[in-house]
Amino acid sequence: MGLAYDLVDPWGVLGIQDWVSEADQCMLQQLVNQGAAITQAYSILLGGPDAATGSILFGAIDTDKYEGDLMSLDYATTLTSVHANSSSGVDDLAVGLPISAGIFVGRQELVLPAELAFNMWAIVGAEYWSEKDTATVPCSMKDSEGSFTLGLGGSAGPKVVVPMRNLVSTLSGFGDTCAFLVKNQTNPEHYSLGVPLLQSVYAVFDRSNAKFAVATPKLDSTTSNIVPFAGKAAHIPSAVSVPDQPRIVVTQTPTISEMPTATKSFSAAAGFQSSTSEILPPPPSAPTNPTGQSDDPLEAGPTKGTTIGIGVGVGVGGFALGVLAVAFFLLRKRPKEQDLASDKFANTSSPRTSVFQAPVLQAPVLQEYPAEMDAQPGTYELPPEEFPVEAKTLGPLRYPANAGLHATSSRM
Repeated sequence: MGLAYDLVDPWGVLGIQDWVSEADQCMLQQLVNQGAAITQAYSILLGGPDAATGSILFGAIDTDKYEGDLMSLDYATTLTSVHANSSSGVDDLAVGLPISAGIFVGRQELVLPAELAFNMWAIVGAEYWSEKDTATVPCSMKDSEGSFTLGLGGSAGPKVVVPMRNLVSTLSGFGDTCAFLVKNQTNPEHYSLGVPLLQSVYAVFDRSNAKFAVATPKLDSTTSNIVPFAGKAAHIPSAVSVPDQPRIVVTQTPTISEMPTATKSFSAAAGFQSSTSEILPPPPSAPTNPTGQSDDPLEAGPTKGTTIGIGVGVGVGGFALGVLAVAFFLLRKRPKEQDLASDKFANTSSPRTSVFQAPVLQAPVLQEYPAEMDAQPGTYELPPEEFPVEAKTLGPLRYPANAGLHATSSRM
């Protein structure tokens, strides 16, 4: 296994994605084949507000790194609700939902149905740069009080709060212009939830049983309690299965008959422009966690700029555990200290409701990639799948260099 520093694919590889053939096996399968891990599964924690470290455990979970229930969902997770939250109001953005969305550790954006993405752009005041297929916002939006709450797996599933700081990515050399990490898509096969969501949770990927589990991360934990999977294709330890998850069958690519207008108003929009006001909770319909239901049988690398500790949980003679520790050291710019005392995330009346608060993880500094032509200020462009906005000359887009732990390929 090697560490890649300069790649054509800016998201890098680690080899924990599914393989496409027996001759092209991923690292998870190789770990099992060589006896280093008992099953094809791993857990991941991307770190806290000021953390320079994260962790991956292969074939095991760390119960000291999360609190509350570890809620198990189907691998192809169903996104069933999206709410925009700020001090000025709460908006239900459930247009085009529910959808089936993959969870990709190496995907830097949320890739969502076009109209849903357009509405999120409008709420944060994003402008679309058609030449580079990128929505942009002022970099000051990293400090916005606003957040989006993503509901997974139906009414009984977890609600994950994704703050604006997870969705604003620095573009080196672009001054106060940053990328907004919500991408629009009309092909249902390409919908996905990436790093912005994973920064808000403790996550477990169980490839053997096609399960994905999340819990509230315990960011101040200084201890470990590593629990290996019980055996090959065993269920996620301590996980509680979410009942009645919707099953989404993709039959055709949807089309947009009418582009959304910029005049549509959202009550949460004004609050997104503030960094000091209190965030309102989402509507009081958030569900409680399921109880007592077992996990039934029947993926890509963490974000840049983080030192990742890697361990392997091995089952030997029952529950014996061996841990292989490896560190990946990556260049990263530590985030500036921010006053986060005013951030108040979604709560509900039930003590077992899963509403996950996100840590801060600084977006990567990006490398220059020259544009083929300059945008023409004062003109408007309307690509087939994009939101009509005024084109602006922002200079060349920059893609990440030193791509390390971003496993988006099935190959090592």
